Amino acid sequence: MESLPSMVVSGSKRNGDDKQREHIHRQYKSKECDRRCRGEEVVRGGRMVVTLVGRTDEYPSNQDYCYAFTLLNLALNNMVAEGIVEEEKVDRFNIPTFMPSPKEIKEEVLKEGSFIINELKVSKIDWNFYSTELEGTKHVFVDSSYNVAKCIRSVIESLMSPHFGEAIVEELFYRYSKIVKDEMSNKRSEFTNLTISLTRI
Repeated sequence: MESLPSMVVSGSKRNGDDKQREHIHRQYKSKECDRRCRGEEVVRGGRMVVTLVGRTDEYPSNQDYCYAFTLLNLALNNMVAEGIVEEEKVDRFNIPTFMPSPKEIKEEVLKEGSFIINELKVSKIDWNFYSTELEGTKHVFVDSSYNVAKCIRSVIESLMSPHFGEAIVEELFYRYSKIVKDEMSNKRSEFTNLTISLTRI
């Protein structure tokens, strides 16, 4: 149920608008097909619950929602500066990413036409969630930053390893977890989750 991507999280610098639009168009067509397939798989009257990372405002360019990836870019660019990773490789690595708003989700479901929305809820997940829940437990703060880094790694590692190599990716996420830990000690950050309950019509 993802909608039209609106930004490209790139490596060391932002690519041109034409290339960005090409990435966006290709992923959008893929998501259109995905939505149709989900509709075909669910019987009439059947229900489906989807949870995805989103945003609460109507400004797709708001980089706060891509903060976790911004920190990953920082770790990657540091490795470029140290000569560990080739800048050209980073410039060629782009991830079309989109975090929809509740309004965009509703518009896409209506446009696709296979489902009605029973309920749409927004929830915030603090990066320090585990620290808050398990306050007083030894090394919990370290575990929280580790969990955030592992979460992002689980999403992106399969895309990065073929491009950069496993050894580079291992070093990258080691550095990334340290950056995340530092940021968590200075700034409160959250993931915004959108949970949608749908019924097939």
